Amino acid sequence: MSAQQTTYELIGGAEKLRELVDRFYDLMDLEEGYQGIRVMHPADLSTSREKLYMFLSGWMSGSDSSTRGPNWTDRWCICCSARSTAE
Repeated sequence: MSAQQTTYELIGGAEKLRELVDRFYDLMDLEEGYQGIRVMHPADLSTSREKLYMFLSGWMSGSDSSTRGPNWTDRWCICCSARSTAE
């Protein structure tokens, strides 16, 4: 019996996840419809790109998830939710 693949593995691992994150942020700069999201980010998106990559990697059970401890993605989501409701 083979182990079930994680979402991280199914999409192609780190390289494909980087492509997905880069495309997301590229669209924010290119498409007018994403300007509402873009204005919530700093001018330089490099840190935002890295943070989203790390979050998604852990959420998809990728290589970075074990470095954050148990349930870190849940805590991250709760933190973001609380931040957005406070604004």
